Order: sequence, then structure tokens, then C-alpha cells
Amino acid sequence: MIREKVITQGPTRTGRTMIAPAEVLFLLLLPALAYLLLHPPLINQAGSIDPYVYTGYIHNMEDLLARYHLTYYSVRFGLILPARLFGLAFGFDAGYVIFRYVLALMAGIPLYALTKRNFGTPLALATYASLLISPFFGRALLWDHPDALYGYGRPPQAFCLA
Repeated sequence: MIREKVITQGPTRTGRTMIAPAEVLFLLLLPALAYLLLHPPLINQAGSIDPYVYTGYIHNMEDLLARYHLTYYSVRFGLILPARLFGLAFGFDAGYVIFRYVLALMAGIPLYALTKRNFGTPLALATYASLLISPFFGRALLWDHPDALYGYGRPPQAFCLA
């Protein structure tokens, strides 16, 4: 009986948490603000050849496919295709930055919503900010390697399962 009251009581009749306009503004601006305050390198390939190969496929897929055909690198579409689409839509420099911004939002907003729903707004704000200023998150965000993208999918998956 007590469990039913906890589940049915909530901010709205549907049980969904409402997000105020100020929160939306905060969520959208914090990734850019964190970048401006922390000044991480915009691209950090970490001395490995793999991210450079993926960068090549993002920028010049046709040439690399003509030269090497379908290789292990060329079929990692989870990174190559969205990064290429952003590059073609906005130019490759601006597309790189916009794609990283979208990835930061994809990781942070579901994490924020899940934390807010379960623990409240103050902890959700702190969790979102902690994610965005984490050097590990920044390191994964600012390079062209598909393995880093797996981290962005986890918060949305957790949000869907909760």
C-alpha cells in the first residue's frame, strides 16, 4: 500500500518530472560554458593512429573506400556517418564542434532527467555539471574514435530502462 502511494504520487499525473525553462537554458548552455571555462584541446587524438583513420573516413570517405575498399575502420558507421553528416551540413570545422555539443547533450540530459526524477533537482544539477567538467568525459568527447561513443549511449539507455 505504501509502495503504491510512492509510485502514484509525483509532480504530474503521468509521473513525469517537469523541467522549467530556466533548467532547459541551463542544460543547453552548460556544455559550452564548461568548454569556455576549462579550455580543453578541441581535438585530442591521444597519439593513436586509429582516430586519424576515422577522421580520414569522416572527411574523405569516397577516396579511402576507393583505395582500401571495406576495411575494419570503414564500417564503423556509428561515428563516421553522423560526424560526416554534421560536417557536410555545417562545414567540417563547425560540424565537428556541433556534433560534440550534441553528443554532450545526448549524454547529459538523460542523466540529468534520471537523477532529477530519483533524487531531486540539486543533485541532478550537480551530476550534470560533474559529467561535463570530468576530464574523462572531455577526453572521450573530443576525439574521432567510435569506442568513445559507447559512453554517450549509456545514459539514454539507463533512462529508458528506469
